[in-house]
Amino acid sequence: MKSRHVLLVVGIAVALVATFSAGWVIASTTVVHTGKAETQVKVLSDSSGQDINGSVSLGWVDVPGATTTVKVPANTSALVLARFSAASECSEGSLTSDYNPCLVRILIGGQEADPVLGTASYFDSRDNGTEKGGSPPDGYEGHTVERSAGPLQAGSYTVQVQGRVSATSEILSLAGWNLTVERFRA
Repeated sequence: MKSRHVLLVVGIAVALVATFSAGWVIASTTVVHTGKAETQVKVLSDSSGQDINGSVSLGWVDVPGATTTVKVPANTSALVLARFSAASECSEGSLTSDYNPCLVRILIGGQEADPVLGTASYFDSRDNGTEKGGSPPDGYEGHTVERSAGPLQAGSYTVQVQGRVSATSEILSLAGWNLTVERFRA
């Protein structure tokens, strides 16, 4: 009887370890991009305030001016890194929900760059309802997102930053931003 109990406990322990180990392996989706010498840097910035307003669209919206083109020369391939930084405020006027994220993603060549997170591309949030907007703004914070793509073959690739809000009364305010795009030989 005692040996059956021990076998049962050992069997359950092995099953739990196998289940958790498999979960960790399945959850790991690391993507490795390798670059060599940096061959180009472009920096765009805007000090004006811009809003992405949920009452206008709940889809992805281009951040005005946050677009550039990177060219990969003939007979080469490249890794492209894109970094977007901004002082942002994610505010919501009338809803009582404590958490609705404001999202930012970077497209390279029309595709969301790695890591691809879709509607989990969190950039800012209402901080449990503490970001209320106002004059002067009281909830601005510095945030950054960095993405990569490659190796990319010879050609021209548009790099575009887009934002998105989660509710019709939500606004993502960007009070000045910086977009840095770097090209490396792959």
